Amino acid sequence: MAHHFNCSAMDTVRLQIRVEGLVQGLFDAVAALLGVRDVVTYEGQAAIELEQLADLTETSAYAMALTDGAAGFELHGVDIVRAAVEDLRARAAAHDRGEIP
Repeated sequence: MAHHFNCSAMDTVRLQIRVEGLVQGLFDAVAALLGVRDVVTYEGQAAIELEQLADLTETSAYAMALTDGAAGFELHGVDIVRAAVEDLRARAAAHDRGEIP
């Protein structure tokens, strides 16, 4: 289902700032889970370091739910963190089986 929003320029700025802050927190959490970065010293550090480690041939993506909430729409970042944890578990199991180094 497509979502359409009518909002003023100021609402758009507020939304962009809020989403950027939430996404930054997601990058920080995933970087910590992957052992890339536990503490950031500047804004965007975890995102930059994750991007540098990214496999450019990877074509899959994590899904993130978008639902209607009381104050508009809600992005469910927990979906991304859950998928990252599942990937880590699968990789650890494959390592234990000797399938990957």
